[in-house]
Amino acid sequence: MTGRDIFISVDLKDLSWATPLIEKFGLGIEIVDFSRPFILDHAFNKTLEEWHRVLEKLPSETRKMLHGPFYDLYPFSRDEKLRLLAQERYRQASRAAQILGCKSIVFHSGYLPCISNPDYSDAWIEGNYPFWCDLIREFSSLNYLIENMWDPRPAHLMTLCKKVNSDRLGICFDIGHANAYSKLSAHDWLEMLGASVHHVHANDNHGAHDEELELGAGTVDSPTLGLHLGPMSRVGITIEVIGYEGALQTYNVIKSL
Repeated sequence: MTGRDIFISVDLKDLSWATPLIEKFGLGIEIVDFSRPFILDHAFNKTLEEWHRVLEKLPSETRKMLHGPFYDLYPFSRDEKLRLLAQERYRQASRAAQILGCKSIVFHSGYLPCISNPDYSDAWIEGNYPFWCDLIREFSSLNYLIENMWDPRPAHLMTLCKKVNSDRLGICFDIGHANAYSKLSAHDWLEMLGASVHHVHANDNHGAHDEELELGAGTVDSPTLGLHLGPMSRVGITIEVIGYEGALQTYNVIKSL
C-alpha cells in the first residue's frame, strides 16, 4: 500500500469480519488481546501461538502494532509495589510486541484530571520520565506511543515527550477520547500537538463517553480534522471501530480526508 499507513484495531475474535478489510485495503493491524489482564496472566503463550498462526495466513507485508494493557495501571504510582506491577505489565506487553514483530506499541497516559492539586501535572511528568527512558532503552526495536484517555489538555503529554527527547516516543491522539473527555476540540488538540503526534486512533462518539462509533456517527467534526490530518501523511491512523460496516465507513472517511 502506498500513502498513509492505515491500521485496524483487532483481537482474535474480530478477525472473522476484519480479515476481508485487511486483505482488500492492505490494512495494518493493531493487536489488542495483550491489553487484557486475563490473557497476560492465564493465556499469554497460548495467545502468542494463536497470533503466530494468524499472521502466517495474512499477507506477508501486513504491518503490525500492539495496544498495551491499561486497566488500573499507573507506572508512576507513589506506591512502589503498584508501580512495579504496572511497569512489569508494560514490559510483558512489550515482549509480546517484539515476539510478534510489531513496530510500535500504544499505552494510555493514566493521567487523572480529577486530581486537582496544582502540582499534579509536574508530578505526573517527573514520575513518568525515568520509566519511559528505561523502557525505550530496554526495548530498542519498539516505538512507543502514549495515548490520551481522560486527559483534558495535551500540555503534559508534550512536555514528557520533549523531556524524554527520543524519536521513538510520541503521542497517539485518540479522536474519540478528546471528544468525550476534553473541552478542547480534536482540531485544537491536533493544532497544539503538532509534530508530537506519531499516530491517531479514529472513532466517534456523542461527547459523553467513549463509544468507538464510526466516524460520522457522532459529534466529531471529521471535515475539520482533515485540515490537520490531510497534510500529516507520515502519521498512521488506526480504525478503532467494531464491526465490518462501521470500520468500512471509517476507512472511507479517512481516505476522503
